[in-house]
Amino acid sequence: MINEIYKTQGDSLLEKILNYCSKEDIDIQEIGELVQQNKTLKRKLWFDCVENNTIRDPKLKEKIHVLFDKW
Repeated sequence: MINEIYKTQGDSLLEKILNYCSKEDIDIQEIGELVQQNKTLKRKLWFDCVENNTIRDPKLKEKIHVLFDKW
Protein backbone atom coordinates (compact mmCIF):
# COMPACT_ATOMS: atom_id res chain seq x y z
CA MET A 1 0.00 0.00 0.00
CA ILE A 2 2.85 2.39 0.79
CA ASN A 3 4.26 2.07 -2.73
CA GLU A 4 0.83 2.82 -4.19
CA ILE A 5 0.54 5.92 -2.02
CA TYR A 6 3.91 7.20 -3.24
CA LYS A 7 2.81 6.65 -6.86
CA THR A 8 -0.39 8.65 -6.36
CA GLN A 9 -0.45 12.21 -7.67
CA GLY A 10 0.05 15.00 -5.17
CA ASP A 11 2.52 17.72 -4.24
CA SER A 12 3.06 16.45 -0.69
CA LEU A 13 2.91 13.10 1.05
CA LEU A 14 -0.21 14.18 2.93
CA GLU A 15 -1.89 15.13 -0.35
CA LYS A 16 -0.87 11.79 -1.87
CA ILE A 17 -2.37 9.96 1.12
CA LEU A 18 -5.63 11.90 0.86
CA ASN A 19 -5.81 11.38 -2.91
CA TYR A 20 -5.08 7.67 -2.50
CA CYS A 21 -7.83 7.27 0.09
CA SER A 22 -10.28 9.10 -2.12
CA LYS A 23 -9.33 7.16 -5.26
CA GLU A 24 -9.38 3.74 -3.57
CA ASP A 25 -12.31 4.53 -1.26
CA ILE A 26 -10.23 3.73 1.83
CA ASP A 27 -11.00 5.10 5.27
CA ILE A 28 -8.23 7.51 6.31
CA GLN A 29 -8.14 5.70 9.67
CA GLU A 30 -6.58 2.68 7.90
CA ILE A 31 -3.72 4.89 6.76
CA GLY A 32 -3.44 6.28 10.28
CA GLU A 33 -2.96 2.77 11.61
CA LEU A 34 -0.35 2.09 8.93
CA VAL A 35 1.50 5.29 9.84
CA GLN A 36 1.32 4.41 13.52
CA GLN A 37 2.94 1.03 12.88
CA ASN A 38 5.59 2.25 10.44
CA LYS A 39 8.17 4.56 12.06
CA THR A 40 9.79 5.43 8.70
CA LEU A 41 6.48 6.48 7.16
CA LYS A 42 5.58 8.43 10.30
CA ARG A 43 8.90 10.28 10.09
CA LYS A 44 8.49 11.04 6.37
CA LEU A 45 4.95 12.30 6.92
CA TRP A 46 6.05 14.50 9.83
CA PHE A 47 8.92 16.07 7.85
CA ASP A 48 6.71 16.47 4.79
CA CYS A 49 4.04 18.30 6.82
CA VAL A 50 6.64 20.64 8.32
CA GLU A 51 8.38 21.30 4.99
CA ASN A 52 5.10 22.00 3.21
CA ASN A 53 3.87 24.26 6.02
CA THR A 54 0.99 21.98 6.91
CA ILE A 55 2.44 22.28 10.39
CA ARG A 56 3.24 26.00 10.62
CA ASP A 57 4.53 26.44 14.16
CA PRO A 58 8.12 27.79 13.92
CA LYS A 59 8.95 26.42 17.37
CA LEU A 60 8.12 22.93 16.13
CA LYS A 61 10.43 23.39 13.17
CA GLU A 62 13.26 24.31 15.55
CA LYS A 63 12.61 21.32 17.79
CA ILE A 64 11.60 18.76 15.16
CA HIS A 65 14.31 16.24 15.94
CA VAL A 66 13.68 16.33 19.67
CA LEU A 67 9.93 16.04 19.22
CA PHE A 68 10.24 13.14 16.80
CA ASP A 69 12.44 11.16 19.17
CA LYS A 70 9.80 11.53 21.89
CA TRP A 71 6.94 10.71 19.52
